[in-house]
Amino acid sequence: MSLAVTCSRSDELDRYQLELFDTWTVRFLTEVDAAHRPAIERFVRWGLRRRLARAATIGTLRPWSCRGARLQARQASEFLEWLDARRVTLEACAQADLDAWFAEGPTSRHLSAAFVVWAIQHRLCDRRLRVPVFRPVAPTPMPAPDRVELIGRLVNDATLRLDDRVAGLLVTLYAQPTTRIGRLRVDDISRDDGEAVQLDLGGEPVQVVAPLDDMLVALAARRSGDEVWLFPGRTPDRPINPKTLAERLIRIGVNRAARVAALHELIREVPGPVLAPLIGYNPNFIADRAATLAVAWANYPGLRTRT
Repeated sequence: MSLAVTCSRSDELDRYQLELFDTWTVRFLTEVDAAHRPAIERFVRWGLRRRLARAATIGTLRPWSCRGARLQARQASEFLEWLDARRVTLEACAQADLDAWFAEGPTSRHLSAAFVVWAIQHRLCDRRLRVPVFRPVAPTPMPAPDRVELIGRLVNDATLRLDDRVAGLLVTLYAQPTTRIGRLRVDDISRDDGEAVQLDLGGEPVQVVAPLDDMLVALAARRSGDEVWLFPGRTPDRPINPKTLAERLIRIGVNRAARVAALHELIREVPGPVLAPLIGYNPNFIADRAATLAVAWANYPGLRTRT
């Protein structure tokens, strides 16, 4: 695949992500309390949307970017509703209110920190407010025997849908997020000079292990000549909704713990800078997780051979 083709496809995907975010924004704002809508709309359009557009311009927009922005917007709205319940306005929000918001609720509330920081910067609340620093908690991976059993089922259970089996293996073997799996195209599957099956993950073809290679080829063969997406949605011209795909996979046992287990396995085998773009993760996150797992650069076989 040429660099020009790769860049063109990346630009197309970026535009598609931004279009989806804009469509979601219109719908989301209708759900926001009318009293809060002006502040939330400013935050979404001039804070989150501008950040996403900037990332697209410099080529750093990732699948998690738009999803994270949506979650931040929802948490911002929930924060303002929570203040209403305490009979406190955003302008009158005190440090004690802010501390209570973060301390008394679920961990997802930390996503509202972006809104609070933005509000402070734009003088919508007391500029002396301080947002706590959050330390992410490492998710629990699926036990190795359970993961092996799940992979075996995905490979051998012909009663399952082929597209679910393929998607499940991309999660359990390559730690792929459903946002990326859903955007795979038929022409992302290719063969190298040795006829080995390759799959384009993040702009770089990766040789696929057997028997997933044959399963991918079989799935692609089921798509008609005018179908672009490997996992089409309700209409063939659109990819499947990542949430829909995730729900289908959860029903057959492919959950977040399975992906975390695959991620940990890959971190032990592949250097972070190489791994991050392939699995759709932030490189800094991969580096932090490698440190948590006590994986040093010198542990990688390819590097050991050079020392």
